[in-house]
Amino acid sequence: MAAWSYKKQEFVWEREWSTAADYDYFPYLANDVLLGRNFALDSQTGHELWRLTEADARISNILVSNGIAYFLAQGGQLRALNARTGQLLASIQFELTMPPSEPTISTFNVASSVNKVVVYLGDGYQLFAFQFIP
Repeated sequence: MAAWSYKKQEFVWEREWSTAADYDYFPYLANDVLLGRNFALDSQTGHELWRLTEADARISNILVSNGIAYFLAQGGQLRALNARTGQLLASIQFELTMPPSEPTISTFNVASSVNKVVVYLGDGYQLFAFQFIP
């Protein structure tokens, strides 16, 4: 992974992947934080800000709203983290199920706007909406 300066026409920083799991998902840029599957980097320097353990690794997309990163972790826990520090702000546990008619569905998505969070659990066709006020 690397950051390129168009103005200077040079690389600002370059970084090797720590593990194969790091590049399973496309990175997500929110303000000055670059979020990967299990980590966050300072987008200006490339320095690692925080890292999740494999047990906490996300199974959904990740998004940032108002400086808070939302994602579903292994086991179906919705997590709200400070995007810059990785500090856990809140979590909610969901019970993941698989309908017998379609046992291969495993789509999990999170959406957010301002203080509203929506979670879709594709394994049970469930949609949840919350208001999150830190």
